[in-house]
Amino acid sequence: MAAYAIQFRRGTTTEHNSFTGLAGEVTVDTDKNTVVVHNGSTAGGYALALEGAAVSTTTGTFSSNVTVGGTLAVTGGNLTMTGHILPSADITYDLGSATKQWKDI
Repeated sequence: MAAYAIQFRRGTTTEHNSFTGLAGEVTVDTDKNTVVVHNGSTAGGYALALEGAAVSTTTGTFSSNVTVGGTLAVTGGNLTMTGHILPSADITYDLGSATKQWKDI
């Protein structure tokens, strides 16, 4: 292996929350062990999810749009939302199946 290394600026979550990085700047949050991308105007930047980090066994809150490019599985508990569930195309997708139907629609 070559003797070269790249070391990004790094700091704790608290330090990141008080820091506004340059547009396109990449830093490392040492508390979350994740990479953070900055846009030049948002304090704290945007943490990138680690591989497998999108799986959660705790409560999660999303305050913006969420796009799922595969299957969204809620394997226990409830999914509570405010707003609409909209298909991406008209008269294309089913709600449920012949063997897994929604109750009391």
